[in-house]
Amino acid sequence: MAFLAVMPGSVVPSIEVAVDFDNDPTAGTTTWTDVTPYVVAYSRNPVRTNEFDQPGVCTGQITLRNDDARFIPDNVAGPYFGKLKKLRRVRVRAQWGGVTYNRFWGYVDDWPQSWDEYGRDQSVTLQIKDGLTPLETFDLVGQDFPAVSASGSAVAQVLTAAGITARSLDTGQSPIPDSGTLSSTFALQRVHDIAASENGVVFADGGGTIEFHDRRHRLTQSAVVQGTIGDAPGEIPYTNPQPLFGDVWPIVTVTANGGTLEMSTDAAGTASYYQRTLAFPPSGTYLVASQAEAKAATQYLVNRYAAPVTRVASVDLIGARSPSLWGPILNLDTSDRVIFRRRFLSNGTVAGTVQVDGFVEGYGETVKIGESWVVSVPISPADLQSYWLAGDAVYGLAGETTRAGY
Repeated sequence: MAFLAVMPGSVVPSIEVAVDFDNDPTAGTTTWTDVTPYVVAYSRNPVRTNEFDQPGVCTGQITLRNDDARFIPDNVAGPYFGKLKKLRRVRVRAQWGGVTYNRFWGYVDDWPQSWDEYGRDQSVTLQIKDGLTPLETFDLVGQDFPAVSASGSAVAQVLTAAGITARSLDTGQSPIPDSGTLSSTFALQRVHDIAASENGVVFADGGGTIEFHDRRHRLTQSAVVQGTIGDAPGEIPYTNPQPLFGDVWPIVTVTANGGTLEMSTDAAGTASYYQRTLAFPPSGTYLVASQAEAKAATQYLVNRYAAPVTRVASVDLIGARSPSLWGPILNLDTSDRVIFRRRFLSNGTVAGTVQVDGFVEGYGETVKIGESWVVSVPISPADLQSYWLAGDAVYGLAGETTRAGY
């Protein structure tokens, strides 16, 4: 495999793109064929835009030069004839400073052609889908998953049924009851429901591993800031920030599975913002049967969202302006803690700084050979309240934190 320099001057990473033309996606082995010399562009979307979304299949595109028609499925003289099929596995990797970073692992959804006038350049723009793809079409009809004491085991049940072995799963906090015999429920919807019930997230990382972060992941495992995005020396340069101010729900409701509705209300919030209500979870079905946990969820969420805070819905990171920071940029992924700083001027001098503490909600990126490499990240606000978490070696110490988590 050979990495291709995206831009001259070593100011952005090199890229590698490979396809497994030889094996079905269900095969236990892969045979990677390097198609990097033909790459014109690559892009992918973030896995989600906010902390309440449950990620669907992440999509992207890879544009390849096709002057010799090697990527035309019907070209009998082509080197890959008979192998240009849907759902062939594909991967994209970056290399910077001698370190290789997984950027995308998934499947080719199609090989659409672009044929200009005769004698002109032609290309193919692959439509690609990430590692959640098998869960999207795996029907759980007839399955009956037994009750488990923690949501991580419930996610594992589904992945095992679907034959997914590449996984990294938090234990989880929520007990998930027996599913009963399922009828026409797809595996991706089932893991969405489990993650939504937990107030966590399931996604596929850039190397194809299915990850599950439970609701305490960001409180306990993501406390260390992985990067500061800003306009001062040593901070990750940015452009196109999209700040939002307005997520506010002074009333939160949760209905326990098979039970009744629980509600928490913040009086100051309703006085300022009327009765704006969050019916949790907004994405997925609440599977937890415990009335006590449903009530705890309403209390936690109303504490967080009774008043609005600023979020950075999306921001583009421009590593080429400060190449020494490409390592931190390429390491960023879902649930990583970051700081966004915006300095403002008065009469030409810095008069103050706005700071947003948050979590990355996945990453998107756009690569154009010979032009640029831009990484985009949506950022959700971090919960700056300190919590007491029963059983945790750090956060379970009496008197160390100020509010009970759930």
